[in-house]
Order: sequence, then structure tokens, then C-alpha cells
Amino acid sequence: MKKGLLIGVLVLIVLVVSGSLIMLQKEKKEVNSLVYEIINMGEVADGYYEGEVSTTLISVKVGVLVKDNNIEEIEIIKHDNGMGAKAEAIIDHMVKNNTYDVDVVSGATFSSKVIKNAVNKALTKGINQ
Repeated sequence: MKKGLLIGVLVLIVLVVSGSLIMLQKEKKEVNSLVYEIINMGEVADGYYEGEVSTTLISVKVGVLVKDNNIEEIEIIKHDNGMGAKAEAIIDHMVKNNTYDVDVVSGATFSSKVIKNAVNKALTKGINQ
């Protein structure tokens, strides 16, 4: 009986680990295929713009306030992230550098990239306003 239970537990562990690896690979593929528009902040009109991006494991919605061709503020409205909460620090770098195109937060690469993409989508809405 103990041997059968041990085999059952080991099979369950293998299935959970395999499923996790498959989901991680799918997430990696989705994050690496995100498309970014080239943004010239000189073309972004003053206003508040929202952007949203969802992948298998991460969902982000941001609000971006633009004034005088500068990113004044980025608000994270929603961030379902698993373990990537520390990626939210990236918004300070975007505001400081006036661009979505900043380095990712170490240890939260996927969430960082999804946040960057959501900000990119928001800024795109302000072009030619």
C-alpha cells in the first residue's frame, strides 16, 4: 500500500512540474512576441490614456498622464502577476526617463515587459490627437 501511494505522489509531482514548465514556456513565448510601436513623445498630445495587455499568466492595465510631451504619471490600475509585483517599480523609471523603453526589473522580467507594453499601448493612443 505504501509503495502504491508513493508512486501516486511521484506521478502527481511530475504532472504538476510538467504543467508548470509548459505554462512558463507559453508565457515566455507570448511575452517575447509583444509588439511595441515607436513612440516620439513630441507627437503625444496632452491627456490621460489607458493601455491594457494580457498574457497567459500576467494581466496589466495602466493609465498614463501626459503633459507638455512628458510622462507626468503612470498609474497601475490592475496587475495580476503571480510573483511579479516588484516589477511595478519600473513605472518610476519610465516617468524619470520619459519613455516606456527602460530596462526591466531584475527578477520580474515578464511582468516588467507586460507593463512596458501596456504603457506603450497607452501612449500610442495619444499620437495624432
